[in-house]
Amino acid sequence: MIYFVAAEHNSAFTCYIPPLPARPNTMEEPRHALAESQHLFLQRMKTYLQLPLYYYGSVQRADYFAEESDIDVAIFSPTPESTLQRLVGFLHLSRADMKPFFWKLDVAPITVRGHKFAVQRPDDGIACDMCVYDLSAKDMLLREYQDKIDLPAWAIVALCIVKWLFYHLSVLSLDSYKNWKKKIMATATGGSYGQQHFVLLE
Repeated sequence: MIYFVAAEHNSAFTCYIPPLPARPNTMEEPRHALAESQHLFLQRMKTYLQLPLYYYGSVQRADYFAEESDIDVAIFSPTPESTLQRLVGFLHLSRADMKPFFWKLDVAPITVRGHKFAVQRPDDGIACDMCVYDLSAKDMLLREYQDKIDLPAWAIVALCIVKWLFYHLSVLSLDSYKNWKKKIMATATGGSYGQQHFVLLE
């Protein structure tokens, strides 16, 4: 159990990080319990697509903030373009909202192409970042995502502090928050985590 205490305007704030739930046997299950509305939404999507959903990022680590953190989801499809079109209908998004990107992996000397988009439904508590990839990249990408989950303890603590400062104390701007996260991840993963490895095409 970890506690952080900060002071602002003579008021004390305490950040409590509960014990991390047991790791699921597969990335098809998030390590943290989702709210009912989030769980039902993602299960409906999974059933509609007839494809597994893979959870990565903070929802699989101790720095997940249940009411603030986005849920990161990866989808691997044998026909990515068809899956994207189906998601347009299911999510009521524009195809232009699904931005292509290239990602140079650390676990293998290759560059993977995918599509990234956000799903924001504040009234239902839905905030997801989603990526769609070709099925052929699945094994390498799951290894890459796992490397970003298995962080050292100091990095998890540092991420929790930065998130607490941003979400609860509002003392960091969005740009500063993102930059601090990138610096922590870069140091924790050997300095190989940065924008030069991930190019989003607008």
